Amino acid sequence: MARMFRVLAFFTLVTALMSLWGNLQIMALLFFAQTGLFIALSYIDLSEKSYMTIFMLYLFAAFTGFMYYAFFGDYPTMAEGESAAIDLLKAYL
Repeated sequence: MARMFRVLAFFTLVTALMSLWGNLQIMALLFFAQTGLFIALSYIDLSEKSYMTIFMLYLFAAFTGFMYYAFFGDYPTMAEGESAAIDLLKAYL
């Protein structure tokens, strides 16, 4: 089970590097923190039940945060050129 947390750390590291490459610094910091957490948890000798409980709590927190941001997030507004492109696309549809 500890190896699965190392796999999660690898994928969160890849996500952090991609978001850093895309100039999403806050997202990159969140995923670097998750990578560190998963690596630290993978080297602690816990029971499988403890690992599953920690993972379920992580999923609950992640999905709750995602849904909160999806409903109440502060999204950037469109620029003038983007709205003109969307209006043009709507005209063809």
